[in-house]
Amino acid sequence: MPIRTGLEWAPGTTEESKLAIARLFKPDEILNAYRNARRQHKTGDLVLVATDQSPDILGGPRTEYLKHLRYLYGDRAREFKMWNSSAHSVLKLPFESNAWWFVLHVSNAPIQIMAVIYESPFEVEQEAADGPVLS
Repeated sequence: MPIRTGLEWAPGTTEESKLAIARLFKPDEILNAYRNARRQHKTGDLVLVATDQSPDILGGPRTEYLKHLRYLYGDRAREFKMWNSSAHSVLKLPFESNAWWFVLHVSNAPIQIMAVIYESPFEVEQEAADGPVLS
């Protein structure tokens, strides 16, 4: 049977967060952005950032995104879980696994949506093996 790549959510991700991200981005767009960022920055400890106003997904090291949070929120930035936890540690996955933070900036929202997404391969029937799926 062929292997297909699925994108899964970390436990505790709200349905609203899942729907907002899935409504705007296809799973293969998210996975390709992650792979490109991992290749470019040579690390798996990444944050993908997107907005509801653009189809672009930017990726960079979590440490760089934390500097951005500190700039935006000052000392309150430490309240964000990602300050102390890589996506891998949230999921208790080995660092070699494909897991990342996804941040979606939504217009007129008081705070951005933050979720942890990870890659999960699974077997499918031949006719269903089209590409990544976000479940």
